[in-house]
Amino acid sequence: VFFIEITFYQYYLSEFLEKVKYNFYNNIIMAEVISLEDVFITLSSSKPTLYKAIVSLILSSGINTSIISKLTLYDFLYACEEYFEQTEEKTFENLLKKDPWDIIPCWKLKSEGRITFSTPESTFYLFLYLKEKRMDDLDNLNNPLFKRGDNNFLTSSKVSSYVTEFNKVLGTDKSYFKSKNLINTFDSICYAHLYFEKDYKNNLMDLFEGKMSNKSKLFRKYFENSEEIKKAYELLVPYLTARDYNFDKYVEHFFQYLLNIFLKYLMLLQLSLLPIEMY
Repeated sequence: VFFIEITFYQYYLSEFLEKVKYNFYNNIIMAEVISLEDVFITLSSSKPTLYKAIVSLILSSGINTSIISKLTLYDFLYACEEYFEQTEEKTFENLLKKDPWDIIPCWKLKSEGRITFSTPESTFYLFLYLKEKRMDDLDNLNNPLFKRGDNNFLTSSKVSSYVTEFNKVLGTDKSYFKSKNLINTFDSICYAHLYFEKDYKNNLMDLFEGKMSNKSKLFRKYFENSEEIKKAYELLVPYLTARDYNFDKYVEHFFQYLLNIFLKYLMLLQLSLLPIEMY
């Protein structure tokens, strides 16, 4: 019986690992990605904080430039609402007093069919940008989050041009450091480090990428209760952060998910052995 148990354990473990490998290589379109080392170099450069805030937000959320250009101050404030005390007034004055490295914004963009998050590093650069450039116009929440001139929204092409500016810092071709490749990087990191079954993993990716119908029951479920998918996103935070990050803060969730997967396959193993043991 012991030999049979080991054989079945090896079988289910190998099957699981094959599925993980298959899902990763078959769901990822071979596309150019950007190294976190290069992202770190760009964020450490002397380029405007507006550019850095945009780069870190795209990298850590997967939000494309057409949506980035339409974001308002309200969108960001609403994304951070869980970090206010119950009796605290939800204003930028209060928000900007908080530690950005404790904040993972939840971007609920219902009209886009998208629920995604961004890293504390992204929050840091958003805070930096708002404190340096926007302290005089934070009262009107309908104002653009990223603007040009007198509260004019950026165009999608303008957002893209801000990103490609960092190729001058890296000494690379314009086809390398661009918004599309930042999104490719986000996608590849998600596929590599979300340790879930295929269906749930695909649901998460559809939410992050805005591919789920906002009229579906599943979307409404996650929209009303995003805490579950936030725990999944927390697994990605260390891998979407350019600078050295305190991995221990999120490693507990990581091992809990691995334990759940192990227990599930252990249960399947036990069920598969029942007929043999009974015989």
